[in-house]
Amino acid sequence: MEFYAQISGTGQLLPLFDNGKVPRLRIGEIYLCKVSIPRNLKFHRKFFALLNLAFLNMSEHLQKHLHISSQETLLDYIKLGIGHFDVYEVDGISYTKTRSISFSDMDEAEFEAFYNQAIDFILQYVAIGAKKSEFVEEIERNFK
Repeated sequence: MEFYAQISGTGQLLPLFDNGKVPRLRIGEIYLCKVSIPRNLKFHRKFFALLNLAFLNMSEHLQKHLHISSQETLLDYIKLGIGHFDVYEVDGISYTKTRSISFSDMDEAEFEAFYNQAIDFILQYVAIGAKKSEFVEEIERNFK
């Protein structure tokens, strides 16, 4: 079972239920709960504005050199560059698989860390020479 919760003014974690009804939980029972910060859809869209800006401003030479033909391949390049992948072996052959950035796989804090690493990576390897402040301002302008 999943549900939203909120910290009260007194520091208590209070469950929030959509229909106002408390599910069948027994008083006095101990429950294991996973706490995460739900993702912000606007922040997710802002990341894709960043990805779009990086792809559109990537030189054709760099796209060919890195075999980046779309925003999806650029996203995989970024994931690999910042270590957002797993390596596994099957029959002695190593495979690399990039991890998901879906809402169900990353909470807000994890996504924010990923976003910041992605910006730094893009500035170092994709938008070489761009100033971080100008790049971030451009994202903000294109995102609105």
